[in-house]
Amino acid sequence: MGLDLLDITFRIERQFGIDLSQDDFKSILHDRDVQVGDLYDLILRKLHLRDVGRNDIRLNHALWTNVQELIGAVTEIPLEQIELKTPLATLFPGGTRRATWEALRQASPYRIGKLGYPRIVRTAGFLLAAR
Repeated sequence: MGLDLLDITFRIERQFGIDLSQDDFKSILHDRDVQVGDLYDLILRKLHLRDVGRNDIRLNHALWTNVQELIGAVTEIPLEQIELKTPLATLFPGGTRRATWEALRQASPYRIGKLGYPRIVRTAGFLLAAR
């Protein structure tokens, strides 16, 4: 699991009050990346809202449309190319990941944390640098 995915994992856990294991991510990993729809489904499952979200078509459609439009606005990717099966690396490529993530934070009405390294990684880096 890459550092950015690890950071996203910690932020999801904190934001939603859920625990995500490596096995959870392994179950949704495709070609070393996670698809947006699979991550959404995993969060719903962990919140025990999977059936609620799936059965309330209007709510599901409204939320997805809102998220899709936000991602499209900050990434300049056409909406028809942002699907639930789109890999996150396609939406947030490595070279511009941090800048794009920051733009998403600024544009979003939702609380999205900064993309940074988890505290444990920063601490390990500090300890290694201090040697």
